[in-house]
Amino acid sequence: MSAVAGRTAATAGRVAVAASRRIPADPARVFALALNTGLFPSLFPGFGPIPAVLSVERLDDGPLAVGSRRRVRSSDGGELLEQVLELVEARRHRYVVSGFRPPFSWWVQAAEADWRFTPCAEGTEVRWEYRFAARGWLARLPVTVLAHLCFRPAMRRCLERLAHVSAARRF
Repeated sequence: MSAVAGRTAATAGRVAVAASRRIPADPARVFALALNTGLFPSLFPGFGPIPAVLSVERLDDGPLAVGSRRRVRSSDGGELLEQVLELVEARRHRYVVSGFRPPFSWWVQAAEADWRFTPCAEGTEVRWEYRFAARGWLARLPVTVLAHLCFRPAMRRCLERLAHVSAARRF
């Protein structure tokens, strides 16, 4: 049986939100699917005011590596820029996100995403955390509310879809 968990915390101008999911597939497969730029838009349909991902475009040649950049287009017409900070095959994928649109950009300077893929008895435990850098203490309240009520459910939906795709024979 699958376990889905999540939490939200706000400290010192940072707001963190996380979701996790056990997926019945090996970490290498789950990792490859989560980082598949052609597949990811079908995995992230958004939730409430959190827009869906329409496309992910690599901006650099060669294999994905620390420093690689991606452009993420969303259903609200926005374009985010992601830059890889850490990449450990089948274990971890961490990146910084910038380029948020108003009103979110009024409250958030940048965000950092951290995906961890840990082997477990059921296959892989995926933990996905976002840490938002709020623009001051007043911005923490709306960021915390949006992260807790909208972004975490969007993350959970994404992980559920990732689990479904991971269980399929082909991708």
